[in-house]
Amino acid sequence: MIRKVVVKQNLSTCPTLEGKCLKTQLLTDVTDKYFPAEKRRFIASGKKGGENHQARNNRCGAKCSGWATMAVIHTGLIITGASTFMSKYLERQFGVAPSKANMLIGGIMVPMAGIGTMLSGFVIQRFRLSCVHTIKFCIALLVASLVFTPMYFVYCDHDPLVGIETDYPTNAAAYARSLNATLAVDAADGFEPVYSLDAECNSQCSCNPTEYYPVCAEFMDGSQVAFYSPCYAGCPDAYSPLRKEYQNCSCVPLTTKGGPHRVKKGYCESKCKGLFGFLVAFAPFCFFTFGVGVPLISVVLRTVDYAERSFALGIQWILVRIIGTIPAPVIFGWMFDVSCIRQHRDICSGEQGSCMLYNNKLLSDLFFTFSLVGQVVAIICLSLVLIFCAASLKDDPLPTKPDLPGARLEESNLPTEDDPMLTASSLPPKKEPLP
Repeated sequence: MIRKVVVKQNLSTCPTLEGKCLKTQLLTDVTDKYFPAEKRRFIASGKKGGENHQARNNRCGAKCSGWATMAVIHTGLIITGASTFMSKYLERQFGVAPSKANMLIGGIMVPMAGIGTMLSGFVIQRFRLSCVHTIKFCIALLVASLVFTPMYFVYCDHDPLVGIETDYPTNAAAYARSLNATLAVDAADGFEPVYSLDAECNSQCSCNPTEYYPVCAEFMDGSQVAFYSPCYAGCPDAYSPLRKEYQNCSCVPLTTKGGPHRVKKGYCESKCKGLFGFLVAFAPFCFFTFGVGVPLISVVLRTVDYAERSFALGIQWILVRIIGTIPAPVIFGWMFDVSCIRQHRDICSGEQGSCMLYNNKLLSDLFFTFSLVGQVVAIICLSLVLIFCAASLKDDPLPTKPDLPGARLEESNLPTEDDPMLTASSLPPKKEPLP
C-alpha cells in the first residue's frame, strides 16, 4: 500500500522555475513494514468481518433509537395532555372560573416550559455532556418530575348537590343522615343510597330535569350546598338582579345568610385553600417535564449513524405524533368522562350532553396514575438504552484546530499585521530585455 503525502514548503526555500515557486513536493512512503499483504487484502475487500460488525452496529443503533423514541412518546403524552386539559382540571377540582383557570395555567406552564427547555440545552452545550451522561441527565430530570407528581392528590371536594348526592335540607333527619353516614357502611350492607330531585317542597313547581341552572345556599355556620335549579330549590319568585339572589325558596332552610330561604345564582364559590399548593408543585413539574425534550432528541440523534440522523429524526416525530400527542387528548378526555357523575340532558332530544358533576377524587387518582405510568415507562426505556447500548453510543467530536505540519507551514507563511503590504523582496524579478 502506497501513501502519497503533500507538504507545502516555505516560499523562501522553495525552488523556483521562471519566477514561479514550486509549491508542492510529492513524497512516497512504502508501508509494507506496517501493513502486511494479508492485512491490506482484508482492508481492501471489507467483506470478512467489517460488514457483519457494521450490521450489528446498525441493529443495535435501531434498537437504542427505538427505546429512546418510546421515552419521547410517553413524555409527549404527559405534556400534551396536561397542556390541553389542565385548565379544565382546575375548574372542576378547585371551582376556578374558566378565564382565571386559563390565565393561571398559561402564566405558569409557558414560562416554565421555555426556561426548562432552554436551560437543559444550555447544560448539554456548556458541559459537553457525552451521550451516556446525557441519558443520565434525562433520567435525573424525569425522576425530579416524578417527585412532584403527587400534586394531583391536592384537590377540593365540591359542595354536595341536593337531590343528586344528598337529601333536601328541609328534611333534617334524612339530610343529616346523608351527610354523616359513610358509603362504606352502606356498601357493606349491600345498600347504596339513591336520591331524587323531586321532593315535597317542590312538588308544586313542575320542574324539568333537563334544565340545569345551579344555585347555591350558604348557611350561617359557613357550610353551603348547591341546588339543581331555582325550580328544584322551590323558588316561586323571579330572580332579583339587584340582590343577585332568589328569595322565598321553600326547599331552603331558614338559616341561610342574608335572610331565610335565599339562594345565590350560579355555582358555590370554593373555600378550599389547596389551589395555591397545587400551583406551587405544578411549576417545577412543568420545568422538569419540558426540560427532558432537548436531551432526548440529542440521545436519539447519537444512537444512529451521522448519515441517517435526518431520517431517524423524521421517523421519531411521526411516531411521537401518532402514538403520543394525538392520543393524549383522547385519553385525558376519557378520564373526565369516567369521572362524570351527572350529565346534562338536552331539552328537545333528551340526549346526554356535557357533564354537570364530577367525582373529584376519582379524577385526581386517574391523573396521578397516568402521569406516574408515563414517567416510569420513560425512565425504564432510557435505562435500557444505558444498560445495553452504552458501548455503541456515538459522541460528537469536539471542535479542535487541525494540527498538521503542512497547515502549520501554510499558516506561518501568511502575512501579519506588522508586515508591510508591498516590499521589494515580494516583487517578482524583472526580466532582462533580449538583445
